[in-house]
Amino acid sequence: MRRDQLIKKSISILSAAVVVSFVATASAAVYPTDKRHLTGPLRICDQGSFFVGGVPKITQYANSVTPSSYQELIITQMYVQFQVPPNARRWPLIMVHGGGYSGSCLESTPDGREGWFSRSVRRGLATYVVDQAGRGRSGFDRSFINEAIATGKLAGFPNLGNTSSSGIWTAWFGFIVPAGSDIIFSVHYTASGKATVDRTKIGFTVAKTPPKKKFVVQGAGEDTPVIAPTAASSRALFASAYNPDFAIPPNEGNYLAPPMDIAFLKDVELVRLRPHAHVRGKSAQYKVTYPDGRDEVVLNVPHYDFNWQLAYGMSLKLPKGSRMRVEFRYDNSANNKNNPDPNRWVYQGFQSWEEMMAPNLGFLVDRDADIAGLMSVAN
Repeated sequence: MRRDQLIKKSISILSAAVVVSFVATASAAVYPTDKRHLTGPLRICDQGSFFVGGVPKITQYANSVTPSSYQELIITQMYVQFQVPPNARRWPLIMVHGGGYSGSCLESTPDGREGWFSRSVRRGLATYVVDQAGRGRSGFDRSFINEAIATGKLAGFPNLGNTSSSGIWTAWFGFIVPAGSDIIFSVHYTASGKATVDRTKIGFTVAKTPPKKKFVVQGAGEDTPVIAPTAASSRALFASAYNPDFAIPPNEGNYLAPPMDIAFLKDVELVRLRPHAHVRGKSAQYKVTYPDGRDEVVLNVPHYDFNWQLAYGMSLKLPKGSRMRVEFRYDNSANNKNNPDPNRWVYQGFQSWEEMMAPNLGFLVDRDADIAGLMSVAN
């Protein structure tokens, strides 16, 4: 993006011709579609967009792989779109999209319903939606590609292609659902003291061709047959993560739970870690010990937040005989603003005022691989 194209803040201006055209067509249709996107009128007192950051770059490859006269570009800037409702709450909400997307994914749901952007504004939050640098409306530095092609410096250059996220999912891996299977969904609720209605919607993408890989998980309700039976897993009341020695004392601000030791009984590729605890969760760490004795911390979450539970993607090949130790810490003190009662003992359980310690591992295996006994839990 050239400097003269970089707009610090956009201001929408309607010309008289556009206004006249709008008035003329307004009588032709009350609304241009059969299905409304918004659930109701959206009241705002301000809206707009702006760019954050950006640095100058001088290059001969702004528009082509053929070098030309030097031009100055602005790169790494980030586009931000915002709406502010009347009487907005004190703190704004900043939404950052995930990998492979842009901020537009927060404007609506895949089936055309109102998205998180307007829903947040409707709830009184000044909301800012970003396009991460190099994506969507932030603009992409194509001179980087042009120069790499022109100079032949392509070593380590990523193989770029255009495909959808569902295409990526079904091309290489997926969940295998055998014919005649029953699908059971486990939905976790916490009582709030008043009646409410939940409208859960679940979507599926069906692969057009058999995926080469399948994705299997270890997590509450999904352990069999990934986990080989052990004394520890047999005593699990509701998940492999259950440990009867788990007990957080009152007013303890840094409780280290009994660690979970996992042994991998086959060669595996670990592709996802999703630590799960409740409102007293403080930190989580996953450490692998390889058969040759090497130790590696593969995930460290020093500031766990129940309201922002993340799944961490990776590609970690673990040979048979590798071991993993998972450690969680908890804050049951008055300093924890989310703590419902620092004066009680806390044990493991389903409710948010109880606690959990679930490592939630995700594996990628060959389509026809036998996943029985992939791992065992020692304690």
